[in-house]
Amino acid sequence: MSLKYWRQYITQKELSYEFEVGEATTHDTIVWVEHALVGCGKFSLPGKKALVGDETEVEVVLVDVTKSPVERLKKTKKRL
Repeated sequence: MSLKYWRQYITQKELSYEFEVGEATTHDTIVWVEHALVGCGKFSLPGKKALVGDETEVEVVLVDVTKSPVERLKKTKKRL
């Protein structure tokens, strides 16, 4: 069930229907498998420092998102 969830991006609702269990059971099973895999230590990801490294340059981009007026059509009695 967990493998199908991760591999095919199927919803938990669809899985619960296919395996004839409740949605809560589907969720609990997937979470249990995730915790078991992380707990064994073979499936842990490297930390943030290992991913960024010392030589990585970080680029900062600023975006101006101030409000600007929007042109809209005037509502007139003729148009309505």
